[in-house]
Amino acid sequence: MKRATPAIDPNIEIRNHAEQGSGMSSKLVALPITEADALALVHELQVHQIELELQNEELRRAQIQIMALGAKYRELYDFAPVGYLSLDTKGRIVEANLAAAALLGLVRRDLIKKRFSLFLSVESQAEYRYFLKVLSDTGTKQTHEFALPQSNGKLRYLQADAILSEDKSEVSGQLRISILDITERRRFEDQTAERQTSALVQTLNSLTTVPQADVFLEHVLTALMQCLNSQSATLWLYNREQATISLYIECENGACLKGSMSNHPAAVRPQAVHSNTFYQSLIDARQPLIVDLVESSSDFPHRGWLLRRGYKSILYVPLLLGSETLGWFSIRSIVPTYYRASEMELSQALAQQATLALQMTRVAKQGEKAAVLVERNRLAQDIHDTLAQAFTGILVQLEASTYAPGAEQIQAHVAQARELARQGLQEARRSVRALRPQALEGKHLGSALAHLVERSITASEMEVSFSIQGQPYALPAYVEDHLFRIAQEALTNANKHSHGTLIQLELSFLPDCVRVTVLDNGNGFEVRPGSPANGFGLIGMHERCAEIHGTLTMAPGGTCGTLVTVTVPVEQQKAGNLL
Repeated sequence: MKRATPAIDPNIEIRNHAEQGSGMSSKLVALPITEADALALVHELQVHQIELELQNEELRRAQIQIMALGAKYRELYDFAPVGYLSLDTKGRIVEANLAAAALLGLVRRDLIKKRFSLFLSVESQAEYRYFLKVLSDTGTKQTHEFALPQSNGKLRYLQADAILSEDKSEVSGQLRISILDITERRRFEDQTAERQTSALVQTLNSLTTVPQADVFLEHVLTALMQCLNSQSATLWLYNREQATISLYIECENGACLKGSMSNHPAAVRPQAVHSNTFYQSLIDARQPLIVDLVESSSDFPHRGWLLRRGYKSILYVPLLLGSETLGWFSIRSIVPTYYRASEMELSQALAQQATLALQMTRVAKQGEKAAVLVERNRLAQDIHDTLAQAFTGILVQLEASTYAPGAEQIQAHVAQARELARQGLQEARRSVRALRPQALEGKHLGSALAHLVERSITASEMEVSFSIQGQPYALPAYVEDHLFRIAQEALTNANKHSHGTLIQLELSFLPDCVRVTVLDNGNGFEVRPGSPANGFGLIGMHERCAEIHGTLTMAPGGTCGTLVTVTVPVEQQKAGNLL
């Protein structure tokens, strides 16, 4: 539809300004307007009108889009999993999303104008005031954890991240805070810390109750595997003098083996440090080191063997004694692993305990060597002062008898030699008694075995019982010595190898013999008639049994376990030749 053209006066006055000297003067000049000029002016107005309409339409569309985006971001704000709060200059809540309302336990409209600090525990309120001071002083983002008391008496923990807002109006607030529920994370961390503390306590208890260093080190490796969710752990020892490292213990799938019994490529012989640059870097590092086997270089020690067994990463933890490196724990994992700071601290604490055990073993061996040397010197002196002098006297008397002029003088020298031999024999018996086991000093066999069982109960996780059958009677000292040592070795074997829960030691006094039996309920072993005993301990048991004319048998203990029996005839002891 065509718009009507307005009528135009052909005599429109137009103000014309002209500069007149220093002043300005104006006058109205009547110019004639043609119909063409009028039509052009109308067309121009119509174009401006259309442009304004297009701009208005664009503004309406932009407004609709802004409203849609506002609604979208309002929904994202309201339904975000993280709680958001805006606080005014007095710490009152002026804005909150639904997650924040849920975390604080109120409907959103009830949160407005309430102080955020009132929701915190008493301890956290003091921390919150300091938190605000640091935020105000620094002007940078601050993070802290706060506790909220719950109706059930427990605490809920929140992580708060806060920044200062540039817009400090009462509506928008001065402080922006995001809050996140970390109660489950704190509970997990507390459980982890408790488990780690328990592991440290257990290993410390083992250090004081387990006399064998190897058994304690196995406890430490097992604790490390459990706390770090690892599938395997090994202990490597470093020999600085020989510049070698050797596999000492390997624990895998719940079983621990001596390094020499492992199928690891390094179990055959110690590894020279100079043979691989990684060994030297491990020595120089003196701190935990994580190796990604997949990304490691091809010359990494035994990389192919480890990858074929499914391992992806290894954590090395050094065993440090001052400036000396005694060895390393290596904790293997079948997945690339990131260890938290608490886990690294635990591994280092357990490494320190292992270092202490190794050092105690080293000192004990050094003390044992020194004691052996002292005892050897004492025995040499005793032999020189007693037996050697007695033998010298006997030789002198016998040689003198060859030069004696008469039979009476010869008999006198022989009698003197006989007396010297008797005195030497007495000294030899005294020396033998001095070398008896300390457990038998001032005790008979029954009380010595009872004391042995008490020590075994303290040092073992197995239950150990002891009983005496029959009426006890006196036995020769050397018989008691050998029976005690045989029983001690049998108890040690049952503790170390049976993997059972119960050991029964029995001493029986029968009319014609004395019998010692050691029975456990462990795994047992395959008995092969006529096969020789393996191991120094078993060989020693057989040799001791033969010394006292006894018999030693080892057989399955009924349904399971092992039965060790030592029988010594009493008549043989009466006829035995005793020094």
